[in-house]
Amino acid sequence: MPLFLRPSQLNSLENWDVWSSNTEMAPIHEASLSVLHDARTGWGEDTVALLVPMRHVLCARLEISAQQYRQARQGVAFLLEEWLSDDLDRMHCIVGRRDAQGHVTVLAVQKEWLERALEALAASGIEPDLVLADAHMLPEPAQGVIGVWRSGSDLLLRWQGQQVGGCEVDARDFLQQEAERQQLQLEEHTLDWQQLVQSVSWQNLQRLGLNFLQGPFKPKKAERGIPAQWRPVLAFVAAAVFVSLLNQLSMIVRERSEQHLLEQQVEQSYRTLFPDEQRIVNLRVQIESHLDALPGANQGTIRRLNDLAGTAHDLGVPSPQHLAYQSGHGFDLDVATDVDHANRWVAALQTRGYQVQSSTSGNLQHLHVEWSK
Repeated sequence: MPLFLRPSQLNSLENWDVWSSNTEMAPIHEASLSVLHDARTGWGEDTVALLVPMRHVLCARLEISAQQYRQARQGVAFLLEEWLSDDLDRMHCIVGRRDAQGHVTVLAVQKEWLERALEALAASGIEPDLVLADAHMLPEPAQGVIGVWRSGSDLLLRWQGQQVGGCEVDARDFLQQEAERQQLQLEEHTLDWQQLVQSVSWQNLQRLGLNFLQGPFKPKKAERGIPAQWRPVLAFVAAAVFVSLLNQLSMIVRERSEQHLLEQQVEQSYRTLFPDEQRIVNLRVQIESHLDALPGANQGTIRRLNDLAGTAHDLGVPSPQHLAYQSGHGFDLDVATDVDHANRWVAALQTRGYQVQSSTSGNLQHLHVEWSK
């Protein structure tokens, strides 16, 4: 029968509470690690779940696409970056299953706390089969309701889906205000861990997909070797990936070499045009200073092209693919970029006093720019 263990105090791993779904086994409260060690021999092959207090857990519910979900499985920690006050490297993060509405539950716990908890139990001969946030033991309330259970000095929260949370009892008023702001209703319950343990389904807990025993915390006994029939395939895939990485590295080196050569050519052209200037500090600034010194530099064609080049530089976007100058009052340019970048072009040029119209042609964004005649 499944057993459930939870630290008796939030900030200590010295004593533990134990509950069993077997009604014949009485709960154990404030048991020391040595007591757990002695009791472990009588549990036989019972499965064990470690319940992590919500004080140590961060939970967020995100809406992401199917493609983002596949990527999130590799870099889940970055989904929680804006909520985490701690260093990402110090957190162990997991991502739940994506539901039909595109919602995903992401959880984070401090690696150090989880390591110490698992080591303390391992010293007593206990290796949990499941590690999950204790609030996921609570029953899911109706839509539009946040269930509230008091656990010592903390409040455990549960609402629709896999959303869980926790806060101190002193934050009850803030919780009420936040619920009203989100048009949710608080519903308070009495917390009875023994009753919860006996009513919960072990299979349903596993189906949540929110077991912290993933990645670096995956049990060694669950690891298996690669089947022999798949080893040639994996070797081929590894070789293909290695060749692809070499090709990408070669391309990067070639592009950097070409860029360096182009910079040398531009610098040589500048020295040819301005032989008296042998010291080059900032090539772009020095060229602009020469343009500004030309007669009529602040008006006509030179000014317009200066504005265009300055806009491209400020936005940090690729230069236009095509530019057609309309003598005296405007120019047309095609930008091989997305609509967002084209809109940034429009806004930046309008800020400089130009009238801009945009349209799309294939994979190009066409901009028609005019100024007062």
